[in-house]
Amino acid sequence: MTYGAEIKRGREAMRMTQEQLAEAIGVSRQAVSKWEMDLSRPTREKLTRLSEVLEIPAETWEAIDAEQAAAERPKNAARPWQAATAALTVLCLLLSASLLWALSARTPKAPPETEPAVPLPAGREEDPFPEVLPLESYHDYDFGDWPYGAYERELLPMLDQPGELAENTLWEGVLPGPEGAAPAYLRIVRAEPMAETAVNPDGDQDVILYNMYLLYAIPDSNGDYLWQIAFRMAEENAGAGTEPVVTAFSNVLGYEGFRVDFTSAADWRDSFYITRRDGGAPALMALCSGADWAAETDVDEDGVLEIVYPEMDFGSTCHVSMIDTVSGEEGAYRYTVDIGDLSGLSFAPEKGGFVVTDEQEAVMARYILKSGRLERRPVTDFTAMDYIDVADTVLTFVTEDLGVLSDGRGPDEVIYTGARRITHRQWAYLALEELYRMTGLKVPSCYVAANEYGVCFSLLPDGFDQRSFFSAHLPEALGGVGIPSFHIAYREREGCEWSPLSVAEAVCPPVGAERGEALKWVYDQMSLFRTGKAERVVGEELTCTNGDLFLCTLQETARGWVLTDLYGPYPNGEVNH
Repeated sequence: MTYGAEIKRGREAMRMTQEQLAEAIGVSRQAVSKWEMDLSRPTREKLTRLSEVLEIPAETWEAIDAEQAAAERPKNAARPWQAATAALTVLCLLLSASLLWALSARTPKAPPETEPAVPLPAGREEDPFPEVLPLESYHDYDFGDWPYGAYERELLPMLDQPGELAENTLWEGVLPGPEGAAPAYLRIVRAEPMAETAVNPDGDQDVILYNMYLLYAIPDSNGDYLWQIAFRMAEENAGAGTEPVVTAFSNVLGYEGFRVDFTSAADWRDSFYITRRDGGAPALMALCSGADWAAETDVDEDGVLEIVYPEMDFGSTCHVSMIDTVSGEEGAYRYTVDIGDLSGLSFAPEKGGFVVTDEQEAVMARYILKSGRLERRPVTDFTAMDYIDVADTVLTFVTEDLGVLSDGRGPDEVIYTGARRITHRQWAYLALEELYRMTGLKVPSCYVAANEYGVCFSLLPDGFDQRSFFSAHLPEALGGVGIPSFHIAYREREGCEWSPLSVAEAVCPPVGAERGEALKWVYDQMSLFRTGKAERVVGEELTCTNGDLFLCTLQETARGWVLTDLYGPYPNGEVNH
């Protein structure tokens, strides 16, 4: 028994069509069709709903999991099994079935021991980002070669009619074989047209629906070949979905081949990953169905790309699924995370994976796949993706003849401060990201000096003698020493041209804001230095609700107030130095 067979049995017992079941569950008809064909599996949330609608006991799904884990997998050229090992596995699993059902076949792998938590900086009573995000998982033994059944050539008469075959071909490609082996020729064709009336705001419209097939042919020793049906890729597809988008892939979980993307009429997206069996026929490595295209991203940082794809349930939260292989284990693991569990969490390939961002899209926390869960990377374990706004700025580090401004360390030398690790280059990018967030300034290149306190920037190679346009002493949480500070100089030196950080280009508080409100507004933009919510301003002192005190200097301009200096925090509202 499989999930698909049980869903189909339950649906027919309730005398429901696929459309009626899809509407009751809140998914597309195509999703129900794929479930019943065992081309995809429902999430745990959807299984619960299926149990309610089809009156299937929840224990049934657990029994199917245990049965599939215990059963010997089908033998084929792509996935050889050793009979003795399989028989022993079945016997052991049958003898311990009750234990397996209690633990569930989908239980994630046990997480490794984690390092002790790093103490939080003063003024931060709690960390808003959990160290670990649990994942729902199951072992997909069919990964690498999904079973897609056998198709007789008589199903598509066009296979023997070259003209009609060419007319209905949407894509052609060649799947290379091992050295010395013949390549496999591939085609995606549309067939079996069906007329249907679609209802839309502009009135009823007749459309033609097609079934989509993947064909293959392998030349024999004489160079002749015969087209065969590999499998059906889509049912009753219409509109833009009739045109596939095909791209080659490599280094995806140890495979290479073609990825085929279809968009259905309901805007549902399917991604087929096609590889090759040892015998030459195409293998369906994986099928991903969701609300957006799948992506290949190294989410566990092992140098091999994993498959990640979002699964948007109609009217509910977006779930993101991942496929990952484990060395020495058959098949692959599929993980699912509900990105609604943590506010701001998203899957952003352009930023390197799973991240939490603020309003300015700056990365606040990063998570990687590890031991069957999402683990948060250390707060100072940055990559260029974490400062996406300034990562293309060319930095030239100056270490000689600067006295105390430079400690002589190389820009990428790791600095350990307790349990933290950081480099001067990371410091520089963090400070530039803060400058960009405050002012909108993005310089193409600049010179940098750094010491144990923080970083100092100049547009001139010898411009650090009282002429720096920006400097920042970093907080202890980011490896700095002493009291953090933020300083802006609007000129490189008297008599020079204005630096790019001119008053005219600075980001100012709302027009007409009083000095106190302007200072609070500016402080709220300072993510690196902010320790609590701004409460009141007296003179040049800003006090936070947690008692921290900052000394701030604003410059009044024709456009409004502009920040030039910020020092702090001073704990307990006192300046202790």
